[in-house]
Amino acid sequence: MTEDYVTYSLKENPFPQVATVDPNKADIRVNGTIFTEEILSEEVSALRDKIEKRTAMIYVAGLKFDKGIGKSALIVNEWRKLSTVPHTTSVLVRCNPKDKPTDLALAIVTKWHEQNYLWEVTRRLLSKFAIERNDVRLSPESIETMFNAYPRPPERLPLTLYTHVATPERLSKTIAGWVSSLGNRLNPLFLEQFFSLYLTKPAELPERIAKFKTRGLDQIGVYANLLEMLFQGGFKDNFVFLDQLEDAIMPFPAGRIGEFCLDMKRMLEAGIGRVVTVVTLHPDSEMKLDTQAAQHLLKIAPLDSAHRVDVLALEVTGNETLALAADYMNHFRTGMPGYPTWPLQPDVIRYVSFLKDGNMRGTLQQLHECLKFAASNGNPEVTLDYVLEHHEGTLGTLKNPALWEEFRKKVKLS
Repeated sequence: MTEDYVTYSLKENPFPQVATVDPNKADIRVNGTIFTEEILSEEVSALRDKIEKRTAMIYVAGLKFDKGIGKSALIVNEWRKLSTVPHTTSVLVRCNPKDKPTDLALAIVTKWHEQNYLWEVTRRLLSKFAIERNDVRLSPESIETMFNAYPRPPERLPLTLYTHVATPERLSKTIAGWVSSLGNRLNPLFLEQFFSLYLTKPAELPERIAKFKTRGLDQIGVYANLLEMLFQGGFKDNFVFLDQLEDAIMPFPAGRIGEFCLDMKRMLEAGIGRVVTVVTLHPDSEMKLDTQAAQHLLKIAPLDSAHRVDVLALEVTGNETLALAADYMNHFRTGMPGYPTWPLQPDVIRYVSFLKDGNMRGTLQQLHECLKFAASNGNPEVTLDYVLEHHEGTLGTLKNPALWEEFRKKVKLS
């Protein structure tokens, strides 16, 4: 049957069918745009407090569930917020199974490129170099004109069209030497390769940077050099968010977790005083890290209260779930409802959350199915009686008398 949401003053079903956070999606139900801060206010406050203290590594962890309690939503919201702050870099990387820290390092570099941070720092450094050198072949005005013409990295940068530089290769070597003098963490040989590409075919960086060859410099060294370059170029506050780090950790055999942690330690050491790294962590992956083999990492980023933010499940009998549901519904409203969660009566939402044990993802997904069933059957209002009568259609299971009695007592239903 056709689903009619118009009678509910809704454009469409406001709840996600699959409630996984993917900031690259256009759908606001899953890209993290809808974020009910009031139900995670303590977690938001704790995270921001640790960020302000410039804690090198922050673990956003869950105590009760592996997935679905809002860890990803929390860090995506903070990533977006920090992305709007001037002179700041903020990138989010979604970790994949079996990603090594070297893979994550290159993924971060790619994000710096895609979000224009490397392009902007190149503009800043070239301008500063031109002012200091006062060379007619490379004037600050010509650099500004060129970067205004190419606000993002182009396939080909016509450097010689905008400046009097005859050979980009020679400039790359000169600028690399000058930039490397700004900080002792910088490698001039690597920077020469970087500028040789970035001042000619900058759009190719993500595909080609893994093939750069500099003795003694692996992908983490590349990450370290570009982080230092960002810092020296004026980006004094840098933030890296690694979503679902547990997906990278869990497939690693126990015998190799020490290798993983040693490389993560190298990344953190490269960013001391330069970057704050925020990761999500499941209980299972936390247990895997809480071993002797992981001590390389835990010595500088222990799993203690100074480094972790615990995300709790929803309070099922209170107003947290109602606020979450109303927030999603408000983004799809076409008129004024009779009450904030109309047509879903508040106790329906509480019951759904109770059955899902306060898991945010499970609750949202079940609300999607519940509302879909009602809309398909032309029901004007979704009451608790309606849900109990159509338990399998709205909630996907038969009614469990013991669970119903427990819920009834919790919310003090007559």
